[in-house]
Amino acid sequence: MPAASHGFDITKFKTQISNRGTIQTNKFIVEMIPPAITGGSLEARVDESLKLSFRIESIKLPGIVLQTENNYRYGIGPTQKFPTNVLFTDTTISIIEDRNMGYWTLFNNWISNIYNFTGKSHGRSIPNYQLQYKKNYVTDIAISPFNNEGTTGITRQPDLPKSGSVPETALRGSSIILRDAYPTSINDVGLNWDQNNNLFKTIVNFTFKDWYFSDFESAELTGQFLNLD
Repeated sequence: MPAASHGFDITKFKTQISNRGTIQTNKFIVEMIPPAITGGSLEARVDESLKLSFRIESIKLPGIVLQTENNYRYGIGPTQKFPTNVLFTDTTISIIEDRNMGYWTLFNNWISNIYNFTGKSHGRSIPNYQLQYKKNYVTDIAISPFNNEGTTGITRQPDLPKSGSVPETALRGSSIILRDAYPTSINDVGLNWDQNNNLFKTIVNFTFKDWYFSDFESAELTGQFLNLD
């Protein structure tokens, strides 16, 4: 039986907030190395990833949806929901464009290499509408939110020992890795003579196979979390 409530205690509330702190949504870093089909050597693509990380204005951490089915508890009467599957929501990345529209071009090229709707032959664009093998157009995306101390704000417990729970000091900092991600669409961009102070932003929607936690070792952009195969 739960303990009786004694009303709101402002002191306990302030202590709890002070002890565990808060985290803001504007402190994060994203690592994503474009696949080889976008062109360039691995070294060049890693370098591009470093530059891209400073241009990514926003990204959404993945949501989780449990699919459920209604089942009769007794064959008849009221139903009860039971989980049957899990779904992950797609993510959206907003990028502050450079003066040469390099990232708009990069992601258009990426999608065109997934499903060839442009093509090139003797200087003319002749699409062949062929689909690329999935292993050639996917990459991993690492998302690392940070707290005010500059360390990753995600904590993950290692495997629990048989003796009981792991103390809080054993929690490991982690990043979220979106595995086998690829762009599915690029939002249209409105151009207007009246908008002389607005920045050009490339907004790309990504889907992915699944996601997992990866131990975070450094805030440096090293590509250490990414699948470079």
